[in-house]
Amino acid sequence: QMNCASKNLLNKNQGNEKTVSWGRHQMVVTKQKDDEISSSSIYGMYDSIRPVVDFTSFYTDNQSIVDEDLVIWINCGLYHIPHTEDIPVTTTVGNHLTVFLLPFNYFPECPSMQSRDAIYVDLINPEKPESGVKVERYGNSRDKCVIPRPTFEEDVAEDPARILQIV
Repeated sequence: QMNCASKNLLNKNQGNEKTVSWGRHQMVVTKQKDDEISSSSIYGMYDSIRPVVDFTSFYTDNQSIVDEDLVIWINCGLYHIPHTEDIPVTTTVGNHLTVFLLPFNYFPECPSMQSRDAIYVDLINPEKPESGVKVERYGNSRDKCVIPRPTFEEDVAEDPARILQIV
């Protein structure tokens, strides 16, 4: 999920657009290559016909990305509509860009359905919430399975160096 999408307004392969060809896509996933370290170059403006870095070559080679180290190239940007409060400085308060990598349909069903400690809490009477709730434990007991914590005496007996400086 990306909350930072911006649209490229330049026509493809016209003017200086080739130097910012990374702007054609919101996201590109490629196989990691040591010679592909940046999607553009500070020298790109000097040769827009043959750009120093041609980002389209990163993904047009059609290499398989299965079982490979991957690079995710994400195009984030903000639109700014100027207003009088920009003077003397444009503030950045409230501006933020976010990208989340979340699985989508990774499991055939919600993994929490397999949780053995599931409980379901519901109102006894939805029309009268003050009447309380009912708790369905799906056969789970209320007992806890907790490893007993060792006492200080057991710790010291096992390892006296914890409190003594042994030379």
